[in-house]
Amino acid sequence: AIGRTVIEELLALGAHVVVTTHLSALKAVAYTRPRVDNASVEFDVQTLRPTYRLLMGEPGNSNAIIISERLGMSGRLVQQARHHLDDRNRALDKAIRGTLSSRRDAEEALKAARQAGLEADRARRGFEEKQIELQLEREAYEQWSKWLASLKGGEQVYVASFEKAGKLVRLQLHRQIAIVAVGAFEMEVPLTDIRAPAEERR
Repeated sequence: AIGRTVIEELLALGAHVVVTTHLSALKAVAYTRPRVDNASVEFDVQTLRPTYRLLMGEPGNSNAIIISERLGMSGRLVQQARHHLDDRNRALDKAIRGTLSSRRDAEEALKAARQAGLEADRARRGFEEKQIELQLEREAYEQWSKWLASLKGGEQVYVASFEKAGKLVRLQLHRQIAIVAVGAFEMEVPLTDIRAPAEERR
């Protein structure tokens, strides 16, 4: 009661205060006053060592009975110690644990929502990049189509698969091929394999 009174007086004065306590009643103040929050330093009850990880919003628990049991105190004495815990403290600790569980669930849901938002942003950026890529490919195809439509026999072309320049003999659009003279040879190549000469492409 004195501790809570002091905390409320300091809050009324606008003070910033750090309070250390093992009293569950003081931990509960954080759930009734907007300017108060709990925090604790995590303790690993398996290794009986502190992790030094600060947990904001979570009150610390007394692990004395758990530690005593782990250190070899007899089961009878452990049970008797648990029996001596005040019913009110037990109920308050249970309520705090329930609140913590709800808070953690809410934080996990918020974290999942943020992650989903990040993934949605990544997907949107990927979609936009793909649209730009497709637009560039479409423009390149249209430019190539116009060049192909104006192509005449005897003009220089570049055969991409052979990485060689040649001279167009003729187009066979119905077969989707071009007959190209490369050096002393004439060869049939797919229309999609011919490009404008290298100097024009630069």
